[in-house]
Amino acid sequence: MASDLEELGQYFEQKCANVSQILELRGIEDTEGATKALQAINNEVGEVEEMMNDFKKYLMQQQKLLKNAEALKDVFDGFQQRNEHIAANLPQHLPGRQSSGPARTVLKERDQAVSAESEKKAKVKPAAKTANYHKIDYLTTEQFDSVPKYLKGRLTYAQVNSAVDQIHQVLAAKYKILSTKRLGMGEHIMKKYREFKEQEMAETKGCYFFVDKDLKEFSSFKLDKVGQSILNILRHCGKLKEVRGGKIVRFVVVPA
Repeated sequence: MASDLEELGQYFEQKCANVSQILELRGIEDTEGATKALQAINNEVGEVEEMMNDFKKYLMQQQKLLKNAEALKDVFDGFQQRNEHIAANLPQHLPGRQSSGPARTVLKERDQAVSAESEKKAKVKPAAKTANYHKIDYLTTEQFDSVPKYLKGRLTYAQVNSAVDQIHQVLAAKYKILSTKRLGMGEHIMKKYREFKEQEMAETKGCYFFVDKDLKEFSSFKLDKVGQSILNILRHCGKLKEVRGGKIVRFVVVPA
């Protein structure tokens, strides 16, 4: 983040220097060359403003996430304090409240065993979910910088990696349906299951992929000019590849 801010600051300083230079030419005649120079400076200033607005939006998103994390931490702290209070103020008539020696040791060992089992289950569950599909590695700054200007346009590094999160959301939703037992499916889920299976072909065997319709149904990813540019960047960087057939474009995840 510090590096990005320094680069943005240097870029902004350069643009301001350009503006200062053109202001020194206020007294020149209104020739065609002068008009073009002023127009170029105006375009650069507009570009900087758009970049600043994008960066402000990104910061606002991060601030919102931070506030949510802080709120969750407060809730967790409240539960912890409540549990500590309950543990320290158990009623005298409860079994084990006044017990000591072997009985108290057995109770403690039982609680530790239950806690260890709960932790084991908590660790196993996320692993099972993430194993259902291949994830796309986030772009590094070096990879993003290597993307040609005509592909990036005014897209930012943060926008591209944010789109990767949305693609993961799509893949998780799709392959959760495909991993559901058919006996437990409702009519709607069964319809989606059949649709997904019909999209598969020999070229996608053993691969994980999504289509345009999946992006619309399972995420806020928009397939406008910006969305298409992001997909092209991910293809350029070797994160995705296209497999066409049956009038459908399949975006296949390339394993890292």
